[in-house]
Amino acid sequence: MATDRYLPALPQMTGDLHTDASGVQLTLTAFLIGVGLGQLVLGPLSGRCGRRVPLLAGGVACVVTTAFCALAPSLEWLVALRFVQGFSGAAGVVIGRAVIADVPRGETAARLFGVVMALTGLAPVVAPVAGGVVIENGGWRTVFWVLATATVLAVAVAAVAVPESLPGTGAVREARSRRRGASWSAASARRRSCAPACTSWSPAPPRSPRSPWPVPSP
Repeated sequence: MATDRYLPALPQMTGDLHTDASGVQLTLTAFLIGVGLGQLVLGPLSGRCGRRVPLLAGGVACVVTTAFCALAPSLEWLVALRFVQGFSGAAGVVIGRAVIADVPRGETAARLFGVVMALTGLAPVVAPVAGGVVIENGGWRTVFWVLATATVLAVAVAAVAVPESLPGTGAVREARSRRRGASWSAASARRRSCAPACTSWSPAPPRSPRSPWPVPSP
């Protein structure tokens, strides 16, 4: 939704930022470059230190840069901020898919990936229409304030509803430790329950070295 939501305000932005249409389009290019580089960096980073921290850090950085985009005094500032916005916003793109790959399996994972792909294809179509409605009532800077608010809500939902999902880190490691402890306790209980039966067993009487029949007890 942040890619091209402000494009209906292109003529207004050229006047406010004292540039031409190609200069405003440069902000879109900077955003797309940031998204591409962010996926290359944040994807491997989330595989090393976990999903949750890079996801939330990227979301917070995206909120801050989106708010600064609404306050950008010049085209140069807006281009730089759009690059950082795309880089930090890439956390939601790449890490969101990684979380889906970590947790669900089979049909559930396929269904969730289908939903993500549908939203990814729909957002660039809906964004300019929604942006046009916002621009009519508040101008192009209001678009970034709306995006910042939506990003705050998304980060809050992620902080509450998205646990650490990378195997071997954080809560996943603790959950596995609890499961191993429960399995060990259950095995110990089974061994203790069979102990009386094992102790009540008596061996057979000894046999004579020369006779196959048991030696009678005295």
